[in-house]
Amino acid sequence: MTGTAKRFSTNVWSLTVSQILYRGASILVVVYIGKVLGVAVLGQYAIIMGVINLYLNFSDLGVSNYVIKEVSRDRSLGEVYLNNFFALQILVGVALIGIALLTGTLSGYSTTILIGIAIGSIGLVFNGMANSYKALLSAHELLHPFAYIEILCMLVYVIGNGYVMLSGGGVLELVAVTVLVQLAKYIAGVVWANRYNMRVRLRSSISVVKSLLVMGMPFLLFNSAHFAIQRLDVMYIGAIGGEEPGGLYASATRLVYSSLFVIAVIGTALYPVLSRLLAEDRDKLQRIYTKVQSYTFVVACGAALLLFASAPVLMHEMFGEKFDAAIPVLQIACWYLPVFAVGLLPSNLLMAGGKVWSAARFAILSVALMTICVFILYPHLGIAGVAWIVVGVELLLSAIYIVLSIKYFSLGLRGTSTIAVAVIAAGSVALYYIAPVSGEYLQIVMVAVAFLVSLFVFRIITAADITDIKNLFLRKPEKLA
Repeated sequence: MTGTAKRFSTNVWSLTVSQILYRGASILVVVYIGKVLGVAVLGQYAIIMGVINLYLNFSDLGVSNYVIKEVSRDRSLGEVYLNNFFALQILVGVALIGIALLTGTLSGYSTTILIGIAIGSIGLVFNGMANSYKALLSAHELLHPFAYIEILCMLVYVIGNGYVMLSGGGVLELVAVTVLVQLAKYIAGVVWANRYNMRVRLRSSISVVKSLLVMGMPFLLFNSAHFAIQRLDVMYIGAIGGEEPGGLYASATRLVYSSLFVIAVIGTALYPVLSRLLAEDRDKLQRIYTKVQSYTFVVACGAALLLFASAPVLMHEMFGEKFDAAIPVLQIACWYLPVFAVGLLPSNLLMAGGKVWSAARFAILSVALMTICVFILYPHLGIAGVAWIVVGVELLLSAIYIVLSIKYFSLGLRGTSTIAVAVIAAGSVALYYIAPVSGEYLQIVMVAVAFLVSLFVFRIITAADITDIKNLFLRKPEKLA
């Protein structure tokens, strides 16, 4: 089994398995904080990690996407680009420590949160160094090593947090564990790159670094704006409403954002493929793009429905009745999944096809729109209103990406199929409210069955589609492309 389909499915499978383990462990940590340490402490942790994760997304300055795109097309560029990228990442990581602390200070956060930001920001340096190796492997379409790297990181995360929990540690100790995880990621990246006789050396040229910064800038604006939507919400709530509302909001949205990996790994695996096929084979690109886009949206809608229907059970079982106010937040925020999914491949296509500046402008405006709406509407709508704002802004952004991908590449959605899936999902939600079914677990089953049966009855998903999905995720993709 050879070719594009094999590499793509192997990468998706590897990343999915590793992310399931890692995300599961992170959710357990959130549950521990909420149940044992309390809502306010969960708010502190969410704000600290919100600041750190925000700058994690800034840390590669957009250079990573540019390097992957260029090296995947011309492997001879690898050594020059990646060596300079490595040196740049060290400098940027150190600078971001100061920027993260300045952000916390200007936001008026408590002393505990500021100390947590100081500790956690050390991981920004290690993350930057690890980015160089991630770019190196990704450019060669070698993403399956990340499964092993993520498993190692997951073990460090679980063992570290387990020790903190058993010893009765608090939020600062939990933040310190994240630094160890970033260090482990860097060391593992070095080991795997050496296995393929690929090395990143600390060699820099001012002219090359300047070139990388210029070319990476649109990717920086594009990616940072996009991920800021997922990070700034809890930071804004913490600054405006305090740590307890931030904790309630984070308990719900953490479940949603942790579920994004199911969708995001597809984009991660497909990005270098898109870059190469745009130059080599537009017909194969069309087939892969259309199929993966359709399947991703269906999976995302199904996941959103499960979170929606199971929100009361999840919040009660994981956090207890004191988190009841977070139930409607989860039932709103879960729709971020299909909204994110529908714009994922178009956004990757714009980056791979060199049209990232066109998308970056709108991404920046979307963050500005979100910021204005949150500060104006939060006092009136509360944390549920913030969830609606985030979903709405992401929907607007995804629609723009779709329009741009059609304009530049003539690649869009399967319009009728996408609308039909959305209508079926809406009907399943209506059924949740009007069906005379008692019992929370029965409601979950009812919604899931209604969605799946409707997909087959209206032939949105056929037996051939099931075979394609199986081939994609079980690494038997003879018919994928």
